Amino acid sequence: MDAPRSARRLVGREVEVTGHRAGFNGLICKQVWPAGTAQPRRMQLPIERLLVGGFVIYGLLAPLAGLAGQLS
Repeated sequence: MDAPRSARRLVGREVEVTGHRAGFNGLICKQVWPAGTAQPRRMQLPIERLLVGGFVIYGLLAPLAGLAGQLS
């Protein structure tokens, strides 16, 4: 099972997981929480989305900054 680093505190306990199967007997976990408790809400933004968003914003603002520099 490939789980997030935060799951180490749950070693030796019964847990519930969300994720997907990887290969014959592997599991890639998206979330892990103690069994019998409510599933925690996911509030994290994946780093990939933050990077893509930053590049998109830069791509939109860079031409505007260049145009503003030519006008001054």
